[in-house]
Amino acid sequence: MIYFFLVSLFFSTPILSFTIYTPLDINSRGKVPSFEWNAQTPLAVDIENGEKYQLSILKNNLTIDLTKKISKDFENKDHYIFSVHDLSLLSNTTELTLQIVNTQKKWPFNTSKTKITINTNSPLLEMLSISDTVTHGGAGLVVVQSEKKEDLSFLAVMDERGIPFYPRIFKKDGFYSILFPWYSDYSKDWGEKYILAIDSAGNHTEIPLDTNPLNRSYRQRVITLPPDYAAQKAKELVLDAKDAKKLEGDINAINAQLAKQVTFNRWVETRTSFDESTKKIIKSPEFFSQPSMPMSNAITTAYYGDKRRYYYQNKVVRQSVHRGHDYASYPNTPIYALLDGTVVHGDWYGGNGKTVVLDHGMHVYSMYAHNKEILVKKGQKIKAGTQISISGTTGQSTGDHLHLSIFVQGMYIEPKEWLKYDSIDKLFHKPLREAEKIIRTL
Repeated sequence: MIYFFLVSLFFSTPILSFTIYTPLDINSRGKVPSFEWNAQTPLAVDIENGEKYQLSILKNNLTIDLTKKISKDFENKDHYIFSVHDLSLLSNTTELTLQIVNTQKKWPFNTSKTKITINTNSPLLEMLSISDTVTHGGAGLVVVQSEKKEDLSFLAVMDERGIPFYPRIFKKDGFYSILFPWYSDYSKDWGEKYILAIDSAGNHTEIPLDTNPLNRSYRQRVITLPPDYAAQKAKELVLDAKDAKKLEGDINAINAQLAKQVTFNRWVETRTSFDESTKKIIKSPEFFSQPSMPMSNAITTAYYGDKRRYYYQNKVVRQSVHRGHDYASYPNTPIYALLDGTVVHGDWYGGNGKTVVLDHGMHVYSMYAHNKEILVKKGQKIKAGTQISISGTTGQSTGDHLHLSIFVQGMYIEPKEWLKYDSIDKLFHKPLREAEKIIRTL
């Protein structure tokens, strides 16, 4: 049985609130296998089945009808939620019966019953190792011991906005590594980041993410767009003269047109569920390859976290925060893969222009934007230092350059930590080696 976080977004504040729910997998005959439950966590049914089912708890001679409402889970999918109005009615018992009624069928063919065993023991959760420091805008890695996968329904590092970052199994079942970001758009304070484990009965344990957080400052930058920026981008988009004239001087309209191009859904493509994440086992502490600089003989023209103000014809037309490093050399410069990985995208990516995205494992991805030409295809295995593209100025760009971004489970982070093996080894391999030593003794 799997547990989800049902999350609702309050538009007056960017904070996500969540509640733990227990999904029930009702089969085509309206039945659910017997299961353990803590008699408190609400039950959830997918929207299609939830429409036709009513749930009740049978205790001795008492029938307790569950209230039903629609709520969204973390992936913004609707579920029907079934709750016990008065939890005191379920106290002092070791077994219950769940009654499932299909309202679209006639009695007596519409009812099934399932045995529930009560389990209120909190799951094991112990932190074995963690990165010594985590820098604002960067990432860290933690290894924990918890229940075996079959008894563990959810495990994640939770940030202060209720966003989960999922694990991989490390070495063997019951041990998990989680590579997590400290996203720079959030407060500079470390906040209430913690590790959360939920067992198959709905019981949960949480412990703080105990490391040394390091704050940092970011640069302020002014960018003046060239007078012919609109004309450049109209040509790039292959607009006819009439449409190009409409966009002339309207930077927001131009950027909107660029963003309409074929895109890559970073949030969907770089995140997986807890179940999917834990299908892969990390066997070696030295997980990541030696890095290779993505552009030779280049100068760095912009850094991660730069706060930018764009001017066009002496007016501020846009403000943004830079999500990576920019490198400039000469036009049509070869671009190389930073780390060993697999191509997951090689096409236009909205305002990033022609873009390559590589998956390096453990939820780490690198992005190479604004290319003139892409030389790799989706699904292709790539070694660090392999040429993947030719630099250009496609998308929201004013000159030939490479924009390099790194993201972890959908969040942009500081690329600098990934440019040298010493940094990768200290931040991410070291806690894996430390945990491996502990696991050998257990």
